[in-house]
Amino acid sequence: MRTRDRRCVFPGCGRPAESCALDHTDDHAHGGRTSVTNLGALCPHHNLIKLEGGWTLAQPQPGHFVWTSPTGATFTVQPEPMAG
Repeated sequence: MRTRDRRCVFPGCGRPAESCALDHTDDHAHGGRTSVTNLGALCPHHNLIKLEGGWTLAQPQPGHFVWTSPTGATFTVQPEPMAG
């Protein structure tokens, strides 16, 4: 996961994935699977706004994250190209 998500998957966050937790896009407590299609690197701050700040997160494809703010604005984060 941290190879794909090199940083926190919140738009504009530069925190390296190594210092982030792997978070379930669809909450594990509500049936979300622990799989590549449902995990992403989130720093503690952005995990908190997902849980308590009114933001929602979807992952329509592995590594493609769509955030929706409390006002309804959406922000899409695409995976970074792999270094080769």
